[in-house]
Amino acid sequence: MAAAARYEALTELTLSKAWFVEGTPSDGRTLGDFVSSCCPRLRNLELTSPWGMHQPLVLRAEALEELLLFSAEGLTTLDVTAPKLRVLRVQLCSRSNGHGSSYIAYNYSINKVVTVMAPSLQEIGVYTTPHYNRPALDIQDLTGVRRLVDLYLDMHGQYCRDTDVGLQLLESCPRVEHISVLLDHFVSPGGHVNTSELVDLASDGAAPFAMVKSVDMEACIFPRHHLVTSISSFLSRSVGGRSAFVMT
Repeated sequence: MAAAARYEALTELTLSKAWFVEGTPSDGRTLGDFVSSCCPRLRNLELTSPWGMHQPLVLRAEALEELLLFSAEGLTTLDVTAPKLRVLRVQLCSRSNGHGSSYIAYNYSINKVVTVMAPSLQEIGVYTTPHYNRPALDIQDLTGVRRLVDLYLDMHGQYCRDTDVGLQLLESCPRVEHISVLLDHFVSPGGHVNTSELVDLASDGAAPFAMVKSVDMEACIFPRHHLVTSISSFLSRSVGGRSAFVMT
């Protein structure tokens, strides 16, 4: 696209399996340049399974309200400054090494860095599993966040893996009212669990998860003796003695 092109009327942009050749001499611009410079009214940006996006995605977007990234596995850095951003979703964007030759082109051993300055942020969804590296989150001012969705927790009875991003967000957002969470019981292919990475959710004095009023919960395959304990331990931190509470 021409360097001077501007798309004044564009408010939504969805790219699925797009192939990027960024920073080449004939182009010189990245997706971040295009969004930040050419789309002054863009409110919604959704990016799914991009190819060739090896450079940091840097967005400076005054009008952006929703940013959704799914399976952007080649991306190492997301840097967003968006004063009107309300919804941020970053899902399955950091697969670890060792999952087949098709992934060798990317350095998945590096934790992804997510830096966000968005004072209007209300909803966050960061979904990752033990097959994915934990992204390093640097999200400024979480006091306005009311919804945490698509969270993943690796539960082993009353214990949770303390490297889970979901646990980090639950403990860092003081005013969350709604949670959508997937409880899983992950064991490595060798059948081992690193107990040093587990924390007791039901320990005495553990602070409740914010001001939660409702929870959408899904549970994967659990050993029979772990499921009830895992659910009850999570709910003991979520309910915190409040009477107005809904679980679906």
